[in-house]
Amino acid sequence: DDQQDAIWNGLMQLTQLHRFDIPSKYPCPERFLRWMQNSQITHLPDALYFMGKQVALMEVLPAMTSLRSICVYSDFDTETWTRKPTGWMAPIIQTCTQLTHLYIQPNPGDHSAFLEALTGLTNLVRLKITTKDAVEIPASFFSLHFPHLTDLDTNMIIPDKVLPDLADFLRYHSDLVRLGLTFSCH
Repeated sequence: DDQQDAIWNGLMQLTQLHRFDIPSKYPCPERFLRWMQNSQITHLPDALYFMGKQVALMEVLPAMTSLRSICVYSDFDTETWTRKPTGWMAPIIQTCTQLTHLYIQPNPGDHSAFLEALTGLTNLVRLKITTKDAVEIPASFFSLHFPHLTDLDTNMIIPDKVLPDLADFLRYHSDLVRLGLTFSCH
């Protein structure tokens, strides 16, 4: 529709735009995604991620040299009364090695894909992983190394059996200044 086109065309005129938040009510056209590749945008809101744009996102996001922060949240589809899929974003995130801030809220069942996607994201300074359900963090998470990490926040449950792995992780991440963890109550 013409009004939506006017919004996206207007955004594409903002050559110094670093960050924007726009409601998912206005689906992002592919021409805007292509424009982002050479933009100054440093942060992307979750409203831009639609499975139909998967190919474009796979090409554009890793090529965005200014991009530092991405949010991927599981959104609720009001038409089907289910959560929209998020797992398809995991391989795209994995290619965005320029990221310093990552905020993810995977759908149930997508946690493993996103945890695997963290491999190679060695520039992360801030990592926030939230879940809507009680999910245990796997021991494999604690074998990841983020040399610049200063802020880790997750509500994934840390069971007693992985406490030695957590101890090793903390030893290798001595620059942490903010830490939010959830432990098992057993």
